[in-house]
Amino acid sequence: MAKEFAAFPLNLVCFPGETQNLHIFEPRYRSLIQDCRDRGISFILVPFIDGKSFHLGTEMHLDHIEKEYPDGKFDVRVKAVGLVKISRLTQRMGDKTYPGVKATPLSWNMETDYEKCEILMGLIKELYATLNISNTKVPEAHDLRVHQVVHKLGLSISEELELISLANEVERLDYLIKHLTSFIPTIKRAEKLKVMAALNGHFKNINPKHLY
Repeated sequence: MAKEFAAFPLNLVCFPGETQNLHIFEPRYRSLIQDCRDRGISFILVPFIDGKSFHLGTEMHLDHIEKEYPDGKFDVRVKAVGLVKISRLTQRMGDKTYPGVKATPLSWNMETDYEKCEILMGLIKELYATLNISNTKVPEAHDLRVHQVVHKLGLSISEELELISLANEVERLDYLIKHLTSFIPTIKRAEKLKVMAALNGHFKNINPKHLY
């Protein structure tokens, strides 16, 4: 059944289970954070991409106010606690200055497949080795959930929107495995091209082929 929630449209896709750090500076959203703090309400993060809102969003709880500035701005940490289907987005929620939505909670399955987690972790390590990335922390395979790595794998916004439409964790694992299986060879070709381009102009030591 649809319920009314406060809304926060952002150029962002947030998956249930993950946390986000937000700097809140607009007066209407400062008012929203104050209501989250004082009244214990949640809000719906509405992906707003290319001027259009997406039909799915995530319910967000205020986890912690990291800093409240003298001018009323906030640095906050919020956590995504569930997926919703959005039926209506309005510019104002009743007498509030911030937007509102009518939204219906949806299921979000977190039961995983550990063999597929191992496959995904192997691909992630291969990707990071190819790109010489060593300072990005990723969980062990037995602790892995898609929301922990989804923004670190080169997905476009449209691909993240496709992924969040999959309510089953195993389907989300399959999606990322397929993505990396095709993405990694592309990255390897690009890295090889960088090396070849860097050698342009160098004197090459090439062994001649003898005809006789």
